[in-house]
Amino acid sequence: MSINAAQQRYVIECGEGYTCLGFANARDHANQIASKLSRANLAFTDEGYATLAGYDKHPKAIQAGTSRP
Repeated sequence: MSINAAQQRYVIECGEGYTCLGFANARDHANQIASKLSRANLAFTDEGYATLAGYDKHPKAIQAGTSRP
């Protein structure tokens, strides 16, 4: 995983290629899930925006959102 700051995207290795996710999309999606679940720990912080540490919130939020009863 890497960051393309010029294009404001996370670059994610997947198999034999790569996919990208925009910084704002990752933040907004994670924050939406965090809000719906009332789990502030899943939301991006200002310091986490456009960082690898911040990106880690995105898959954790998705997992939490899909694993609830």
